[in-house]
Amino acid sequence: MMQTFYEHLQEDNSSLDSIGHDMPMSSKRKKQLEADKGVFEDFATNTWLDYNPPTNSSLVTKQELKILQSYEVYRNDAKEYMELVDTKLMKPFRRYFKKHDLDMKLLDEVEVLKDNLAPIVLQLKVHYNRPRPSKLAKSLTFFRQANFNVYPLKTAETPAYPSGHATEGRFVSLYLADRVPFEHKGNIKKIGDDIGNSRQIAGVHYPTDTEFGHHLAAAFYSHYKNKTGQMKEKVNFEDLEILQEGGMKPTGEDLFKRNNKDDFIKKGSKGELVDVDGNTLKIKNNDAFLRLKKIISGVDDNSDLDPSWKTLHKDAFGVIHSKVDKIANGFSTVTGSNPKGEDWESIIAVAVNKLQGKKWNQGDEWDRAEKFWGDWEKQGMKLGQEFIDKLKVKELRQLGASTLPISKEWKGTNKTPKTDLIYQKKKISLKKAGGSQLLSAGKFEAISTVEAAMRMYSIDPKGKRKVESLIDNLEEKMIKLSTKDTVGKIEKLAKKSNLSPADKKKVAELDQGQLYAKELTTEMENLFNSEELMKEYFCWEAATGENKFGKGSQGVANQVVTFKETGKITDILDLDTPSKAGKTLAKGNNFYVSFKSSSGSPPYLSLRSKKLSTKQLQSSYQPTFAEIIKEECAKERIGMQVLHESKVEQLDEFQMFNKLVSKAKNVASSIKNQAKRILDGIMKRMKAAFNWIKKQGRRLIDAVLNFFGLDIKSIKLTGGGKYPIKV
Repeated sequence: MMQTFYEHLQEDNSSLDSIGHDMPMSSKRKKQLEADKGVFEDFATNTWLDYNPPTNSSLVTKQELKILQSYEVYRNDAKEYMELVDTKLMKPFRRYFKKHDLDMKLLDEVEVLKDNLAPIVLQLKVHYNRPRPSKLAKSLTFFRQANFNVYPLKTAETPAYPSGHATEGRFVSLYLADRVPFEHKGNIKKIGDDIGNSRQIAGVHYPTDTEFGHHLAAAFYSHYKNKTGQMKEKVNFEDLEILQEGGMKPTGEDLFKRNNKDDFIKKGSKGELVDVDGNTLKIKNNDAFLRLKKIISGVDDNSDLDPSWKTLHKDAFGVIHSKVDKIANGFSTVTGSNPKGEDWESIIAVAVNKLQGKKWNQGDEWDRAEKFWGDWEKQGMKLGQEFIDKLKVKELRQLGASTLPISKEWKGTNKTPKTDLIYQKKKISLKKAGGSQLLSAGKFEAISTVEAAMRMYSIDPKGKRKVESLIDNLEEKMIKLSTKDTVGKIEKLAKKSNLSPADKKKVAELDQGQLYAKELTTEMENLFNSEELMKEYFCWEAATGENKFGKGSQGVANQVVTFKETGKITDILDLDTPSKAGKTLAKGNNFYVSFKSSSGSPPYLSLRSKKLSTKQLQSSYQPTFAEIIKEECAKERIGMQVLHESKVEQLDEFQMFNKLVSKAKNVASSIKNQAKRILDGIMKRMKAAFNWIKKQGRRLIDAVLNFFGLDIKSIKLTGGGKYPIKV
């Protein structure tokens, strides 16, 4: 009979506490122990010898193994990255620095420091001798039955605690983040954390291995800055957030997680609080405690706390709040981790179903919520009641990260639905207040979202008029260019010293072969970047997934619900129409779209070899601007000359058009007449093409871009407001 996880937690496994890491140390590792420590030679290693990891038999460790087991679903996607950083920890940093043209010398500097601290990390590993998760799992019935697996990595042959990759990754990121421009700091820090987290996904390190490594890295960096004169004051290790008996120091935010607020007040009143040194904290000033109790009891969120609470805490107990041990007092989960987005979806679904008398402690939702339920039941049940009261749901089902079919025109590959929770016709997208994003995607996902926006914009009366006006203005300018003064006259103007603005414009138009190519690109970029309506459609698609999944799909969300972990719904947005919800979603968000030529080669290289009938040209096919120019040039001797010159000079279709304009204004009538015939043919076909484009409905902007050979080059997003976007 399979052992349940609860049975596993209750099982007495104290005999396992003697198990350590028994893999023999390689000669390479032995040499590493004796390697040069450089600036860390006098690092106070002895102060880090008493932060023991959770015992093998503890609830902490059992929960940690369960978490690692749940990460197995992510391993396939993370395989390449895990293997890369396993042996080449600096590689992600080098890639980033190269991509963004940052100072590569910094990488060489920090790599030396990283190698210098490695012997100390190994010394601590040997000292604590914590077994790797895979070894311990083999000795536990639950995990033997559940087939606990890890991803084999080459460097996971030393004791587990602390994680060397987490330590080195965090140290490198701290060093580099202090030395790069502001806009790169966050990305650099994320790279460092991703390195440490990859070891948990692989299943070779416990979460507490990573946490200890991070705090150790902070101490290493502080030591380095102190030694090199970059820190004015000597590091006070008592102020560092370090592990203590597997726990960490709390913050004001922790008071409002789980049952912590009530437990803090209860334990404080009874004198049962424990500090990080294991001492019991008695009330030293009752008046201060009563005032502290009143402040904490009166609010439901850290952001509402009166700043005086910190002073009152010190007065009441004689120590600051950070001296209170989180785990020893039960103010943290046994793992130290909190539910993430999908976890909250399952917790809320379980809570609603429990409150409504439905099956709640079985199925996919419970499988995910179970490991958090003991710590987060109170907040979950509060949220469940909020969903029942405010959204009128009678049960909830989690759609989660299941994949659904997406539109064939969608360039992105992410098939995760926008809907998180379902009840009948309600399809809810769940967002955590201050932490969730409307869109967080890669390049192609963002491009597809922009394309969806431009197709909705094309059939909106206001948008359609805007695009048609752009086409009409472009046509008018090109006609004007083809009928202006002769080249000779303009060249004479250029020699004059005092020119009117109109004359200056004529000279500039003659000199700039790419005037209209640039102008078109600018016009398109203005259309995308300056139009509030385009932004509204973009945010609408990002929130709903209407074009991505198709109307009627379960994956298309029709409500956005924002919540706080304290158990409160803060906002409900009905995704009714782009004109209403789109405006709300767009507030605080901006994007910038740039374009590039899609031809990839000079236009003369891609002449069509197949002739199409007039009927075909009028219906299913419309030649591009480049094709029109090339086909009309081929009809006249002077046009063939232009094609030849273009081949030599590598000119695009706009430059070819300007060459023809110049020749049409030539004093030699034979050349002038040929060029004018070509231009007349081009303008006639251009007019027909523009009329055809205007009839393309939701493909209106697509048709414009295709006609002029433009593709989206890049999209830069900046997110803000209630529903931020990010790429």
